[in-house]
Amino acid sequence: MISEKKEALYLVDDEAYLHLKKETERRGFSYETFDKVTGAAEYSGLISYEDMLESPIRNPLACARVLAMQEIGFQGNVVVEVALCTLEQLKDAKRTYSREHDGAPKDRSIRFITSSYDELFRIPDGGKVQIDYPDRSFVAPCLYLDDYHAQIGGEVYHICQFAEMLERGGGKVSSEPEMLKEKAAWQLAHREHLSIRATEDGWDYSIYDKDFAEVDEGQIDLKNITIQECRDMILQDRGWQNRSFTELDYDMVEDRAADVAEEKLSSVLRQLHEKRTVTAKESDMEATRMPGAERKQSEECL
Repeated sequence: MISEKKEALYLVDDEAYLHLKKETERRGFSYETFDKVTGAAEYSGLISYEDMLESPIRNPLACARVLAMQEIGFQGNVVVEVALCTLEQLKDAKRTYSREHDGAPKDRSIRFITSSYDELFRIPDGGKVQIDYPDRSFVAPCLYLDDYHAQIGGEVYHICQFAEMLERGGGKVSSEPEMLKEKAAWQLAHREHLSIRATEDGWDYSIYDKDFAEVDEGQIDLKNITIQECRDMILQDRGWQNRSFTELDYDMVEDRAADVAEEKLSSVLRQLHEKRTVTAKESDMEATRMPGAERKQSEECL
């Protein structure tokens, strides 16, 4: 079960950080923003639960994030979650962050750097990154090992080794963008396909093999999770949580799966028809071979 997140930090359009925090006494989520370059505080406010009542977004934190960006006037074309400890690097946030997290367990955020050790960004332990090469893109899950090593897409890397590998291949890495879709699909490690769509009670999902034949389907009756959280629950349940994956067009996946299912049904019906035809022919041949009296007696019995 995925626990409800109470605090998060997002980088919005690579220009500003948006910090959201659940405020129990104030019945909502407080927000504050900081300029990415200068670290200066810019906006602050509160998104109350009453503000969220009319929103179609069912996940509280995601809903508060969207409403805060609308209130501020951010475009929000690309929103990525980054590690909370990034606040330590921001001029107008580091003092508050240090005070509120004093005595907290050691930070386990995963650093992504250039080959020169310049820090690009950090993600929370268990977060995901999008890796873009000139000819392909995919998302890789990440696990913290220590301050200099991480498991990325099932492989263990020193953070500088990973940076050098990307640079040699002309690749770029960023935190996986947040997603508020009602339906989405992915190919998992060039093998299975997973499609998910929203329902009134939660989410429906289907799993197809690499040839788009259905192997499983199910429901997750949780309304207050995002489609990405739903996806991660399914992958965890299957033991596929370390797989990298690529987003595909949902309608394309469902259309291909429908074509495969229809072709399979047609094949089954064709085989049944052929079997019946062969059986009928064998019956006719058997009747032909019967002696006249025996055939007549057989017909009388019928």
